[in-house]
Amino acid sequence: MQKDKRRRKISVFYTLIVFIVLIVLTGFYINNIIVFNNLIRKNKELREKLVQMGLDNYKKKMEIESLTSFIRIKKLVSEKMNMTYNENAIDKREIVVIMKDSIK
Repeated sequence: MQKDKRRRKISVFYTLIVFIVLIVLTGFYINNIIVFNNLIRKNKELREKLVQMGLDNYKKKMEIESLTSFIRIKKLVSEKMNMTYNENAIDKREIVVIMKDSIK
């Protein structure tokens, strides 16, 4: 009968150790979930920032294209320097730019 009582007894020390181990493992698990969620959130923010930077880059490229277009440059040159572009000069291999107010 004494052997049965010893078998049935659960040590308080071992019970505390099991609870402490379970608490530590649960803490690690919760910490990993929190870290993982933070990483997912940061990844999403960085992807959104990357998309926004791509759009900004595209807008800048379009602005550069519009500022360096031949039509715009031809207009500025004719307004500020009084020069005109002779459309037929390329075919005839002549001077392409002619001064409006030049003395001939």
